[in-house]
Amino acid sequence: MRWKMGLSKQTQYFAALVAGAGLVLTAPLYAEDGQRRIEEVVVTAEKIESTVSDTSISITAFSEEAIEDFGIQGADELVNYLPATTRDAFDIRIRGVGRNFRALGGDPGVATYYNGIYSPDFGIAASENGLYDLARVEVLRGPQGTLYGRNSIGGALNYVTNPADYESAGEVRVQMGGYDTKEIYGMVNGTILDEVLAGRITATKRDRDGHQKGLNGSPDLDSTHDRNVAVSLLIDVRPNLSIKVRGNDRISDRAIGQYGYIDQGPAGFRGAGTDYAAYGLRQVPNGTPGSVNYTNPGNGAIISGMPVRPGMDPAATHMPNASFGRTDVEGLYGSADMDNMRNLVNDSGGDCQWPYANTECNHSKFDHMSSSFELTWDINDDMALTYLFGTNDFEYTFNIDIDGYDSDFSKYRQTVLEDVWNYSHELRLQANFGDRISVTSGLFSFSESRKQNYTFTNNTLRYTEAADYGDLALPTPAAFGLGGASILQVLGGFGLTQAPVTIDTPQDGEQVAGLHGGSEDAYRHRNRSFNEQVAFYTQATFELNDQFAIVAGIRYAKDDKEALERRVAYAEIALASAFSPILVGL
Repeated sequence: MRWKMGLSKQTQYFAALVAGAGLVLTAPLYAEDGQRRIEEVVVTAEKIESTVSDTSISITAFSEEAIEDFGIQGADELVNYLPATTRDAFDIRIRGVGRNFRALGGDPGVATYYNGIYSPDFGIAASENGLYDLARVEVLRGPQGTLYGRNSIGGALNYVTNPADYESAGEVRVQMGGYDTKEIYGMVNGTILDEVLAGRITATKRDRDGHQKGLNGSPDLDSTHDRNVAVSLLIDVRPNLSIKVRGNDRISDRAIGQYGYIDQGPAGFRGAGTDYAAYGLRQVPNGTPGSVNYTNPGNGAIISGMPVRPGMDPAATHMPNASFGRTDVEGLYGSADMDNMRNLVNDSGGDCQWPYANTECNHSKFDHMSSSFELTWDINDDMALTYLFGTNDFEYTFNIDIDGYDSDFSKYRQTVLEDVWNYSHELRLQANFGDRISVTSGLFSFSESRKQNYTFTNNTLRYTEAADYGDLALPTPAAFGLGGASILQVLGGFGLTQAPVTIDTPQDGEQVAGLHGGSEDAYRHRNRSFNEQVAFYTQATFELNDQFAIVAGIRYAKDDKEALERRVAYAEIALASAFSPILVGL
């Protein structure tokens, strides 16, 4: 029986536990002669257990001891120790190969497995439990298409957790640090029914306050609030037939980090732009009072500019200046001091949860549940049959303030919902023929449904209750002989709608134009995809001698994908663009 309680330290803060708590240390591996040796790590990179030195592919493996020694708690730390490996926002790349796009269920270029179960989302496995109670991480570089499928052109990662066993064991670790960091890790393992049923429970609770200081009483950003519970069972039906079951429930609910302005505006107009509502400059005659002179780098000509006039001059963007009309100028800007980063976004109220109605908070939430089932039947000494079943169900939402201010004048933000479920089956047969030939063959099926909503939103009145003005409402010149009909009315003759349009007006494959009827979404991107895959694979290894072997394999796969992508965007049409269809028609 073994029971542990451990403690580690983070920068800026040291916490002491009550007497009786031990410090968990990992000792190097020593042989009986006292000499230090390199520890052999057992891996399943080729779907069978072997040591790294006996595996015929390029592989890096981290044992549980190595993960703890290096302080690896996620993907950002892991890639520091992996050759030719880099991180994307949500994925990983090996030798430059990764996922090219996430929309419409874009497939990864590096396959991720958790206890042998395929996961199309790297970020799930890479962050669960802060990699606590993990037996090992296997990183396979280069194409792994035979055993791992077409989504592994760059490589594959396999995260393997510690299974339940019959040894009574328990552990509690507490980690404390700056920004009120409190992390608790715990594990209990042992026999439930002697030689028949064993269980293991792993739980983590990780909290840390944000390190980006909020202004005017707003919450600090870039925090951590993560909970996870995993239950594992080992069922020995008979000596040659065993079942492993694992279930996991995790939720992460935190304030995400965001940029902060330290200044804004073009040269000559730097500072708090509280006196102009639109972004951009207009050219004015040289010497105009209040203008700023700019030099054309091509010909040296002097050009004078002033801020654009809303409703009169073309602006740089249809999004207004969120700081317009503000009086608390000292509260508009953050700090460039990395030791005291201050965030510009104030607490705008509202419910900071999906669908984030009328709020500019910076927030993300990840709700994940998964399960796995593994049945292993040792048919004889040279043949084994394994069946794997796994499920994943998660919902990921986030909201980001884009304009950088807590403002009633503009509430420009980015909002995302991703809702995914999938399940997979794999039946694998492993056989040895004599001492030199081994064969691994299998059947694999995978089903996935993925929904993605992505919007740019501004729910102020200028968007939700837009006024009827602009180029399309202007009357045509008398010279056109159209009786003063508006440009919109003229364009109606070319099939464009006359009624006010919103972002909900266009149907699939349709483009419309008209006076803006009001909508809080300036851009909306909605995807639905359903993926199904079936595959058969076999790989054989023939050992020529102790130093050389020939490996050959084949894989057949069939994919069926159904997808709907719907993109709708609000755009303002300038006067010249509005006339162009008329000129083409004439």
